[in-house]
Amino acid sequence: MPETAFSQTRATGRPRNKALDEAILKATLELLAEVGYEGLALTEVARRAEATPPALYRRYSGKLELVSAALAYEIRTIPSECEDTGSFHGDLVALMSVIGATFTPFRVRVLTAALLASQDHPQLREQILIELESISDREWSKLMKRAFSRGELSSDRVSSIIKSLPAAYITRHILYKGTEPSAQSIEALVVEVIMPAILKQDHEHKTMF
Repeated sequence: MPETAFSQTRATGRPRNKALDEAILKATLELLAEVGYEGLALTEVARRAEATPPALYRRYSGKLELVSAALAYEIRTIPSECEDTGSFHGDLVALMSVIGATFTPFRVRVLTAALLASQDHPQLREQILIELESISDREWSKLMKRAFSRGELSSDRVSSIIKSLPAAYITRHILYKGTEPSAQSIEALVVEVIMPAILKQDHEHKTMF
């Protein structure tokens, strides 16, 4: 994954070992999901990571830097690169699967906690949105260019509103029902909402030129 401003977040100081670094970041994410930003205590992070508080402070100057690094670490694990299925419909379903894998219940809790904290720390919101929008734009661009090259669409453009629909649907489903949407729900979203919206947009593009 290409590095953006968020994924370039680095810990201060010189890490002693990679295993401890990862244990600290994973403990931070777990606590962020459980108790939110305000409830996250560095002493508890150290305890869960089986680290000492001095080891934590050698790496991070405080909670904000630690949370930023943990979010960057988690976002770097997000799967991307939608497969080329050979059809516009198949590619859309594949893209929805990638977005569904991105917004797991755990990540939704983590991101919700971080976004709530961004009221006092706006840089968190900016970093999260930049990173996620970068991933979304890249995958949508590849999908639309493939559909255009196959002759399935007359344009490789897609509106930001349409691009936002899958993540909005998936995160809403998780927040309301506590689970990820089923494969049948994803298929219905593609067939009943996303494809018609893109085809309508494409038809409007044809009539303009």
